[in-house]
Amino acid sequence: MSIIRGIARLARGRGDGIAEFPATVDGFLVSLTPLLGFALVGGAAAVAGQDAMAGLTWLLFSVVGLLTPAVLSHAVARRWGREEDWLRYATAYNWVQCALPLAGIPMLLAISVMAGVGLPADVAAELGLFGLFGYLMWLSWVIARAGLDLSRGRAARFVLIVTLGTYAVALLPGWVSQAVSDPTVATEQGVKS
Repeated sequence: MSIIRGIARLARGRGDGIAEFPATVDGFLVSLTPLLGFALVGGAAAVAGQDAMAGLTWLLFSVVGLLTPAVLSHAVARRWGREEDWLRYATAYNWVQCALPLAGIPMLLAISVMAGVGLPADVAAELGLFGLFGYLMWLSWVIARAGLDLSRGRAARFVLIVTLGTYAVALLPGWVSQAVSDPTVATEQGVKS
């Protein structure tokens, strides 16, 4: 129950919710379990379908995407002298990621309302996704600020570094794969083949 209480408090911007999460290696590993479980189920379903290679690619992409924030955040926390607080931060971050699908419910309601008042559905969907992304960035900032005891500005830089780094790591394999399969992409990007 303390994990649920912590998620609920952090989701409302209450930094004291961070105290509900364990600062242990076991706690961190347990927090990874549901995330990796979702990735394995999705990957297994895709592999069982007609395109096994796409399923394996999706599975590997998911695992890399799930583990990259932990690796990057640990490196930054260590560099900034906050390594002793990192386990609690990372455990809270992972558990909040598990609860993120719940944040989609208000987004869907907002999209429905916007479309209901005459906004084109595609514009409403883009605004809803933009709002959800903004909330996720704010929530990551709350977790970093509370979990690593960072100033507001430093927490914002931390979230920016981890988010952009994660996107770069996640997108790199796709770009490399495309460059290998189509050498003109690599030359157009300024990479010599």
